[in-house]
Amino acid sequence: QGADYEAFYRTLAESGTPRMLAEVGKAGHMQFLDARKAMVLDPCTVGTVDDSSVRELALSVTTTWVSSWCPTVVARFPKDEQELVVREQARLSKQRFYGKTAGLATTSNARELLEGADWGME
Repeated sequence: QGADYEAFYRTLAESGTPRMLAEVGKAGHMQFLDARKAMVLDPCTVGTVDDSSVRELALSVTTTWVSSWCPTVVARFPKDEQELVVREQARLSKQRFYGKTAGLATTSNARELLEGADWGME
C-alpha cells in the first residue's frame, strides 16, 4: 500500500543489507520488464520515457551497483549487458573526473589544470 518500496528499503537499511534505491520518475512500473509488450494487459500507466531507454538505464545502474559488490557477476551477463556496464562505468568515471577538476579550478589556474590533466580515460 502506498510507497511499499520505501518501507522495504528501510527494512534493508535496518538490517545492514547492501541496498540501492533509485527512482525513475518518468517511467511506468511495467517499463522495467524485459518484454512489457508481451503482457496481455498492462495495468500501469506508461511513462514519458521510451521502454528501451528505461531498460538501458535500469541495466546500467543495476549492473554497476551489483558489480561494485561482486565484480565477477558481470562476466556472466550477456555481451550487450556487459557493454552497458562498461559504458556506464566510463560515464561515471568522467563525471567524477570533471567534478574533481571543476572543484579545483580557479580563474588563475584553469588553463594549467586542463593542460596538465590526463584526458586518456576512454
